[in-house]
Amino acid sequence: MPRLSEAGVELLRPAEVSVCLTVPEFRSDARPAEVSGRIVALASLQCQRCMGSMEHRIESQVFWQLVASDSTEVDEDAEPIVLEGDRFELLEAVTDELLLAVPSYPRHAECALPGTHSGSDDN
Repeated sequence: MPRLSEAGVELLRPAEVSVCLTVPEFRSDARPAEVSGRIVALASLQCQRCMGSMEHRIESQVFWQLVASDSTEVDEDAEPIVLEGDRFELLEAVTDELLLAVPSYPRHAECALPGTHSGSDDN
């Protein structure tokens, strides 16, 4: 997953992806195909306070509806995935979901700012 690497995200083990694809008998924009499932991953990120490595667990439920154009209406709780032709790129969709689940400013829960020390201030 090169886009994850470019964003500074390293998966510590392969992501667990379980999906269910539901294709209506008569596929149309009125009844788009649906993909639902769960993505679980453990990523190594760089803490933006101490610049050290940190683990971040990603767990995401997905519900995508596969549509021909972005103007097609989807269910309120669904995320539209616009198909290029008749192809659905599952790996790209999973990569997008992982990137969205990474915090924009990752940091350890109890991490001091660089150059500071913990403890009481004598001033």
